Amino acid sequence: MNNQSKKVTIITVCLNEINNIRNTCNSVISQLYQNYEWIIIDGGSKDGTIEYLSNFKDRITHLVSEEDNGIYHAMNKGIQLSSGDYIIFLNAGDFFYSSSSLNFFNSDRREDLIFGDLKLYSDGKIKKYEDIINLKKLKKRNSIPHQATFYNRKLFDKLGSYDESYLISGDYEFNIRIFKYLEPTYQHIPEPISVFLNDGISSRKEFKKVIKRENHIIRKKYFPSYLFSFKRLREELRFR
Repeated sequence: MNNQSKKVTIITVCLNEINNIRNTCNSVISQLYQNYEWIIIDGGSKDGTIEYLSNFKDRITHLVSEEDNGIYHAMNKGIQLSSGDYIIFLNAGDFFYSSSSLNFFNSDRREDLIFGDLKLYSDGKIKKYEDIINLKKLKKRNSIPHQATFYNRKLFDKLGSYDESYLISGDYEFNIRIFKYLEPTYQHIPEPISVFLNDGISSRKEFKKVIKRENHIIRKKYFPSYLFSFKRLREELRFR
């Protein structure tokens, strides 16, 4: 493997995803960069997902299938099993943009965060992200796509795992923690890394209120200026 010095952990979380898991699996096994491990955390699927995954048993490093307490509990279980230098969460239905999506690890990487852009599965549009991230920008919105972000394992060693009390916004909270308590190095790769299925729980209309409420709680926790803002008061009235 010559220059392939960094090991990448790919964590896939799924539950009854027989209709979506195929694209994810095919994209992982097609990667030209081979220094990776693949961890699948299944929530106890009953629809044939596990049987389908058995086709890839020689490529899957760890497969756990059992009930869990939500997506962040499952993601944390994946982190605990991981041994890679970098971790990416490519959940069922999402898939790598091309077979070259991991190729930039052919050169030595040392950044805390490496993130790229996303292609949206629904309309084929490319969602581009900014080159510069900071706490001020994160206060407004989550500007780091976990489906296209490689987290240096050291971040989890320093900051702990995802907060499992959140249903949808645990990755947003963790990203804020990174920039609140550390001075992370990072690089934006200005090209699509992954294709985002964008029909999951975070994209459904009925969960938009949950996202707003959780984001409100997170901003209250980490941004003192938010406590005295008109937006905070407006959100408090909305959630009564």
